[in-house]
Amino acid sequence: MRFRSLITLFIFLFAFSLAAQEPSTIDSLAVGAAEIADQPDPSTIIPNQGFSANSLWRGALGMLVLVLIAFIFSAKRRAINWKTVGIGLGIQLILAVGILKVPFVQSIFQAIGTFFVKILDYTLAGSEFLLGSLLNVDNPNIGYVFAFQILPTIIFFSALTSVLFYLGVIQKVVKGLAWLLTKTLGISGAESLSVAGNI
Repeated sequence: MRFRSLITLFIFLFAFSLAAQEPSTIDSLAVGAAEIADQPDPSTIIPNQGFSANSLWRGALGMLVLVLIAFIFSAKRRAINWKTVGIGLGIQLILAVGILKVPFVQSIFQAIGTFFVKILDYTLAGSEFLLGSLLNVDNPNIGYVFAFQILPTIIFFSALTSVLFYLGVIQKVVKGLAWLLTKTLGISGAESLSVAGNI
């Protein structure tokens, strides 16, 4: 039974992944070379111009595929509360539209993002003090080293989380998120606490 479910999942994912991708074809090498010459510098980020039917379809398809994967591998399919699943997906959709289209919500998340980037800049400053020139990514002799680039960030964030836990900040954040999830989704306190703790 599990093997048949797994094969069905792979066929489903393969079929819909073809429909979800952007079509891109190049007729000849000459056209391809001309297009490459006209492209902007890859280091320049071009912002998305907004919603399109294709991007909306791709997002909805992604959410449906994730729900389908969870359904296929569920031990008790009849025990699924589809109302809770629907409310959760609806909140996710509203949050996504708010982040992408509502300036007030965008400014809130921009401020949160700026705050975390500033905190991670402290990690970079501490790593440069500790490791010196080993942290220089532009150095062709060293290049990008996981131990020097990523591990200091993980260690710093872990230490910061431990300090916030000691001060009681993490507990209050988890309690607030659990209360919010209990009120919006109608799930039990234990479920909401588990989800909020994992966030």
